Amino acid sequence: LNEVGEPVPTRLNATVLTHANLSESDFSDAIMRSVALSEAVMDQARLVRVDWREGSINQGSFLGTEFAATTMEGLTLDGVTWSEANFDGVTFASSRLTRVDFSGAAMDDVHFTSTTVLDDCDVSDTRMTGGLFAETQVLNTRFTRASLQDVSWGNTRVDGGDMDELSYEVSALE
Repeated sequence: LNEVGEPVPTRLNATVLTHANLSESDFSDAIMRSVALSEAVMDQARLVRVDWREGSINQGSFLGTEFAATTMEGLTLDGVTWSEANFDGVTFASSRLTRVDFSGAAMDDVHFTSTTVLDDCDVSDTRMTGGLFAETQVLNTRFTRASLQDVSWGNTRVDGGDMDELSYEVSALE
């Protein structure tokens, strides 16, 4: 708390966390720069309105974590489990997501922009309303049984993957 009793946002700069168990932690309103997580566990954590620029996550678990209204820019993610997490209002910009498991996640108003790459990701059984894929590459990514409504696809390359039983309604392809 600051001098008037208000919460002060967490600031993490050039931080490396390996094998950290941060389950049920609250990083809401944090400012994160060059943060690397390796084999971290953040199940049921809260990262709401976080500004996270540059960094990486390798082989972590974030089951049921809330990321609502967070900006993730310049991140490299590999082998991360984000199933059942809440990504409502999250922006991924200039990031590379490889083997990320979003299965069953809530993804309303998620934006993948500015040369973001999704490669070999699993977006199966997710719900996405009002999302945006702009200047993005979606490679070998599974959307099996996903529900996409009012999603915009602008200047996006989709190559490979599985879209069996995809529910796709009133979405714009540009």
